[in-house]
Amino acid sequence: TGELMHTEEQAKTKWCPEMRALQYQGSGAVNRRTDSPCIASGCMHWRWDPPEYDVMDIHRKPTPATTGYCGLSGSPR
Repeated sequence: TGELMHTEEQAKTKWCPEMRALQYQGSGAVNRRTDSPCIASGCMHWRWDPPEYDVMDIHRKPTPATTGYCGLSGSPR
């Protein structure tokens, strides 16, 4: 699962299948581009590992996370 965790800089080099843009190809328009990079923590799907907070322990101070993953397909664990 380690290969699924990335720093923000590493994530921004990956392609995001959710990015949409109006683009014309031939006689039609498509809404998916293959040159759209991940925007890491700027995306609602981005999840830090470890999480920024634990809802079960409101008194625990957050541990700063340096890596994360795309939460679109769930946790990589």
